[in-house]
Amino acid sequence: MEKGQIWIVATVVNLQLEKEWSYLGCKRCSKKVDKIGSKFHCKKCDRLDSSATHRYKLQVQVMDRTGFISLLLWDREATILIGKSADELNEISIEPRFYLIIWLDKKCLSRE
Repeated sequence: MEKGQIWIVATVVNLQLEKEWSYLGCKRCSKKVDKIGSKFHCKKCDRLDSSATHRYKLQVQVMDRTGFISLLLWDREATILIGKSADELNEISIEPRFYLIIWLDKKCLSRE
């Protein structure tokens, strides 16, 4: 099997929100941080910081003419798709999971 990039043209049909949709990441390298008291520690950077950034780790189910597949969208791709950063989504007044469901419903309805 050859390694390489694959492009899939598909429609997001389900957000799998049973699992966490985001994580707290290091501001420098994006890796997951551990909360220690009121600080955040990045093992990769070996850095202790007073804040961290919410980043997407969004599991979606997509469909094309051949079938369904579950994919994991990381921060860059999910931000482009949703149009809001995970930090922005975390700051809105409604539960972020509900926002994501409403976003998917609007996308599906706009295609009809």
